[in-house]
Amino acid sequence: MGGLLVATMSAMATTFYSFISCRYVLVDFSSHLGSFSEMFLNQGAGNVNVEYRMSAGLFTWLKPYNELEYSAGECTGYTGLQSDGFGDKAFNYVQYTAVTSVLLSIALLLWMFFMMCFSVGKCQLNTMSLLLFIQTLLVGLSFVILQSGLCKDVGDDTSCKLDEGGLVCVAAVILWFIAFLVSWMFVDEVDHDHVVVVDGEPTTYTEIQSERELKREQKRAAKQEAAKQKKAAREAARQEYEADVPQTPEQKNKLTAMTPDTAPVLESEAADGEMEVVYAKRLSEDFDDTIDL
Repeated sequence: MGGLLVATMSAMATTFYSFISCRYVLVDFSSHLGSFSEMFLNQGAGNVNVEYRMSAGLFTWLKPYNELEYSAGECTGYTGLQSDGFGDKAFNYVQYTAVTSVLLSIALLLWMFFMMCFSVGKCQLNTMSLLLFIQTLLVGLSFVILQSGLCKDVGDDTSCKLDEGGLVCVAAVILWFIAFLVSWMFVDEVDHDHVVVVDGEPTTYTEIQSERELKREQKRAAKQEAAKQKKAAREAARQEYEADVPQTPEQKNKLTAMTPDTAPVLESEAADGEMEVVYAKRLSEDFDDTIDL
């Protein structure tokens, strides 16, 4: 896991540097409208084409201090006129891809730091390898800029080649692919024979699983034993009650089945001459008690 972390951190650093660099590609073009900073201002045409060279990146370009020296200057963002002049779907696609790859690289690095504290299972390992492979493709797709308007629609006879930032991006692609290979071939999932340390004592995954299963079985047996003891206590209490209160079979039947068909009935004549039926209900367990009706 340590080698994978080193490869990922190196790949992320080179990716960041190449994407924020204003020297990703070196653009050669000729124009009768002036240099890159002048040709989109529509200030009128010159008499002859002049050859120019400039360094540009995915989000900024190198504005030279002296037009005769293209490699010394300051990074400047593209203006709206410049973006409208050479920007196309390919260039915008490269920018979106670069932002996505940066976010994915941050997520991968955080995930690896998190997984260093836990055991890596097969599912997590396969997902990590897949994301690293996708990241390799995303960073590599930034080279589509060579087919964008920046390398085709700036002046006349426009041509591009990789500059300092582009060469660093090549290294980033290689490092992301190495990280993918490390995660796929050299990072192993936890199996039953791996030794881990629990409370300062070395043990294996199999022993941990066996101990957990034993604890679950002990807990299940304890619950069953408690239920048996509770049932036995209820049965003992019932037997003790029946021993203290002797009952005839007839009384026991009355206790267990008291329905309108078996309950004592007291008949009395109502005021209007109709027969009124009243059911007597036992209110006490003491059979010596009497109920006044």
